[in-house]
Amino acid sequence: MAAYGRSQHRQQFREFAKEEYIQEVHERNLAPRKRLTSCMLRSKVTAPSVQSFLGSLGIGLGEELQMVDKEANEVAAYRREYDTVRSNNMKKEHEVKKLQESLQEVTSLLSSRKVDGMTIQSKAMNLENRSAVQAGKKQSTHKEKELQSLDNDLAAGNATLHAARCAAEALQKKLAKGLSDTRDENARALDDLHLAIDTTRKKHELHEQRENSRRKIAQNVTGEQSAREMKRLRQESQTQAVQFTQIQNELMTTDAKLLTLEGDLRRLSEAAGTNDIDKIIAKYLSREETLRNLKEEHAITDAKMRKLRDNYKQLQELLATLRGATMNTRGIYQEMDDTAEKLKDIEKNASALQERCNRANVLQKLGRILDVINREKAEHELHRSEAMNASSHGGGMAGGGDDKRNSSLAQPSPSETEEHFILRVSTADNSQGNIRVRPKSQPKGSKVAKILRHSSQRDSIVIPKDKGRDEDDVAATVAAVATEDDPIIDRSMRKKLVGLVLNRGKRVKKGTTNNDKV
Repeated sequence: MAAYGRSQHRQQFREFAKEEYIQEVHERNLAPRKRLTSCMLRSKVTAPSVQSFLGSLGIGLGEELQMVDKEANEVAAYRREYDTVRSNNMKKEHEVKKLQESLQEVTSLLSSRKVDGMTIQSKAMNLENRSAVQAGKKQSTHKEKELQSLDNDLAAGNATLHAARCAAEALQKKLAKGLSDTRDENARALDDLHLAIDTTRKKHELHEQRENSRRKIAQNVTGEQSAREMKRLRQESQTQAVQFTQIQNELMTTDAKLLTLEGDLRRLSEAAGTNDIDKIIAKYLSREETLRNLKEEHAITDAKMRKLRDNYKQLQELLATLRGATMNTRGIYQEMDDTAEKLKDIEKNASALQERCNRANVLQKLGRILDVINREKAEHELHRSEAMNASSHGGGMAGGGDDKRNSSLAQPSPSETEEHFILRVSTADNSQGNIRVRPKSQPKGSKVAKILRHSSQRDSIVIPKDKGRDEDDVAATVAAVATEDDPIIDRSMRKKLVGLVLNRGKRVKKGTTNNDKV
């Protein structure tokens, strides 16, 4: 519409310029006639006046008078033509003025319409910017609410972890108390052992004195009586030597148990992050419920993380759209910067949730370590009861058989793998003590096999560490590993268990060699 108006105004202006040029040419042609007519009008020369003037002078007119009349008629005709042309020029000037006024009006209208168009365009851009800002504000408020809910969930998780830590500390205190009681019992046993050694030494000295006296007396009796007496004394000395060896073996076994318990307690404290035995025991008793809650919380956290990733992608797309749509708006840039900062905060919250999931995995490992410690304690108690109930001679023979059996169990065969070796060693003792401390939900031996199988599967999983990895696939892999029903032991824990079993076999073998030497 504006272009059509401009073309029409240009055409009118061209017509007006053409008419002005024609008028100027016409005026140039009529200029000599106008000057002549004006001279005649100023002198007011007419035929009668000239005739009277010439008659008074005595001059006849004749043909000159006719010529003057003819010229006067021509002048009158020129005057009438001049009046006609002048009236036409006046009309045309009036039309030109009207056209100029209309041109000015059209020009002002065009400029006003241009200004209105610019104003409307700026208003449209402002409305678009305002709508984009309002949408960004709505999304920002929504994200703030989600962030607040995530903060609340994080606070609840921290409270749960604090409660679990308190339980682990209580358990550690209880275990430390039990260890101190065990040390006191061992100290009393050592005192009794030293007392028994002193008594045995005194008896040995008394027997030597008696033997010397009997040797002196034996010189006066027959050879048969002296031989029978020597045989009896030798049997008594052998019995005392066996008792001394048994006491020494028990002392070595007690020291080995103390070292094992101290190492287990230290590892348990490191894994639980606390030294309170009561808390550790309470945590162990409620491990199934804690594991179930942690799995549910992990699933919820994983879903929230996925949702946050989707929202993050949407916000990035919105941010790119806002940057392209609002190129010259400083307020929109500020809103975009605020949105980017909120996105960074959301990423920090996502990393905190990932760390929370890692802590949940540590709590699962703590439950598995407690199972292993209870199994070792049951084995130690079983060995101690067998050592206390065995007879002197029968105990020595059985000790040799047990040493051979333990040495055969402690050494892996060339054809079996590390997993089968740990499974065989952990399930070698079928006593009621071992069965009693295991969980009721799984049969004997199946838990260890599942632990080894899942540990091998977890070692085979390779998580990419490059910056361009797919975060959704990594989160799905972590969730799949964390939601397994069976516990998982990593490679370092397996190595520790194998070292513990091998060291136990070596200690048993070393004790048997010392007994043989004695």
